[in-house]
Amino acid sequence: MGVRHRTWHRTSTPASPRVAQATGWLVCLGAVVLSGLVLLRPEVRQYALPSRAWLHAQHFPLAVAVLIAGIAALVSTVRPLGGGAGRGGCRRWLAGWLALFVVVSGLCGLLMLLDIPALKGLTRLAYTGFDPFAGHLQGSGLD
Repeated sequence: MGVRHRTWHRTSTPASPRVAQATGWLVCLGAVVLSGLVLLRPEVRQYALPSRAWLHAQHFPLAVAVLIAGIAALVSTVRPLGGGAGRGGCRRWLAGWLALFVVVSGLCGLLMLLDIPALKGLTRLAYTGFDPFAGHLQGSGLD
């Protein structure tokens, strides 16, 4: 018994890479605009987004999740650096910044958790430094 091969016929020509890329950007832009319009309505925003009290109560698990996501993004970015050409310089630059944010956020978080009495001033700075650095990890698009 042989495997029967089926031939697929295209009914239209494929889009060029530029058209495909432009279509992707238009879809993303449309999603952002529509999301913004929906979120302008306070009742939808109150229903769809978590409350400020919930976010405050979940600060530690959310911060750990953001750090894990930052480390995963760093690992997935650093691994392919050795292979290809082209965007390597840009990817190295982004990977360097991402590594900086992961390290600083991790050190600030560690200082916050340890809460060493002799380092009260440094611990206070760690609370100030943690959120901005962890927040930058959320917006790192290294695809």
